[in-house]
Amino acid sequence: MVGLLELAGNHGVEAQLAERLDELLERGELPDLKALFAEFAPRQAECRVVVVEMPSAALYDTLLDEEVLT
Repeated sequence: MVGLLELAGNHGVEAQLAERLDELLERGELPDLKALFAEFAPRQAECRVVVVEMPSAALYDTLLDEEVLT
């Protein structure tokens, strides 16, 4: 099945997929491509929204000693 090769190669799950296929073959079952994709294909991760407020560059001058500024 070309789909199994695509799943293994493009998603980096060669070893895990090989183990699962061995289990299926030992039980005498054929692989279900949709089920294997659901199990092994990467899922889209949810990322939190982070808001960063940048201070003005002039505020950094207050962090410096007077000796450095002169």
